[in-house]
Amino acid sequence: MIGSKEISINKALVYSIAEVSKVKPIKHSLKNSSILSIMIILSL
Repeated sequence: MIGSKEISINKALVYSIAEVSKVKPIKHSLKNSSILSIMIILSL
């Protein structure tokens, strides 16, 4: 149960990163994606 929830959360973060990269400049999207990836690693 917990594993499936983590997978769904990771998918949601991936989609949010994709949306951010579409709207914001490349530098800002890279910063946001790196922060989110660190959060994902810490949550595992």
